[in-house]
Amino acid sequence: MRVIELRQQIGRGEYRVNPHAVAEAIVRRMQERAATSASVRASARSRTAVPQRQ
Repeated sequence: MRVIELRQQIGRGEYRVNPHAVAEAIVRRMQERAATSASVRASARSRTAVPQRQ
């Protein structure tokens, strides 16, 4: 859909949002951010880990 057409639909109040699609997108983004954050934390821990004495 072209941007101009989309803006016109919004302006006329004709644009409809699928709440299930929006909710799924929000959950997917939160899961991606959580996975990325966990990966960064794990990477930071592995770089700062102190070797154990023998």
